[in-house]
Amino acid sequence: METYSKMHVKEGTVLKLLCPDDKCQGAIPPNLLKKLLGDADFERWERLILKRTLDSMVDVTYCPRCETACLEDDDNNAQCSKCCFSFCTRCRERRHIGLHLCLSCPFAQEVWSRVLTWENFSLPQQADLNSISSIREWWEKTETLLPKDRRRAFNGVVIYTTWNLWKERNRRIFEHCSLSPLQIGNNNHMICWACQVHYCALCRKVVRKSSEHYGTRGCKQHTVDPKIPKVLKTVT
Repeated sequence: METYSKMHVKEGTVLKLLCPDDKCQGAIPPNLLKKLLGDADFERWERLILKRTLDSMVDVTYCPRCETACLEDDDNNAQCSKCCFSFCTRCRERRHIGLHLCLSCPFAQEVWSRVLTWENFSLPQQADLNSISSIREWWEKTETLLPKDRRRAFNGVVIYTTWNLWKERNRRIFEHCSLSPLQIGNNNHMICWACQVHYCALCRKVVRKSSEHYGTRGCKQHTVDPKIPKVLKTVT
């Protein structure tokens, strides 16, 4: 029994460390294991059992600094109880502030890539984002690098993209998807990036053919948002 117990602890297969009696197969009591393993191996058993248990919990993640187990909240953030580091559980970087959430997070970069492709828009290259302290600073610097006739379009793209990133990042439009869809500009035709389902932002129905869903008898594919002209006016 002692050899059997130490073998599983040494190999890390602590979840298989059960009573060897076929009629029992229950967990061996910790007080008995402590006698069989000794202090050093028993401490290893405790660490391994804790880690295996935490790994099986979907809302548990590990601090990227000290590897302490942390509970993930509904916004995909966690704070370490040991070193107090607050971080994003998706990219494991410092907890999202506006700049990180809307620009440098891998999720945000994927959004920007898709938005710019859809809008047939390209941004001038800038210095490392680490040298920029806020979205406003990035916005103003980027705007100065663009020709004047492109600035209005750029402002529209920034407004829609950052607003949707902030609002939609953690929403779950489809139960089986982990990514959120995004409405671009006044186009009501949306797509879920995770499952590639197309649907209408107005009626939330799946769209199989745009020509059949949108039109005089259906929903409008493009609608004007009355808030946008005001916003554009303040930034141009």
